[in-house]
Amino acid sequence: MGIDIKPSNLQNLLQQELTRKQFIQMLGVMVVSLLGFNNLISMLAKMNHSTNTKKVAASAKDGFGSSKFGI
Repeated sequence: MGIDIKPSNLQNLLQQELTRKQFIQMLGVMVVSLLGFNNLISMLAKMNHSTNTKKVAASAKDGFGSSKFGI
């Protein structure tokens, strides 16, 4: 049911020389395969949503800025 990783295949993969671009691509594929595509998309959507939302201050009833002249 799972992927059968043979030690010889793993050793060949680790001995392979990679460029920086190939390494980043391989790392990205590994992260997506570990986390799952749907989980990755939902995590990115939550991060984007939390950084783009602006918090609006409630109207001040007491304190500085509550009167006509701001005092």
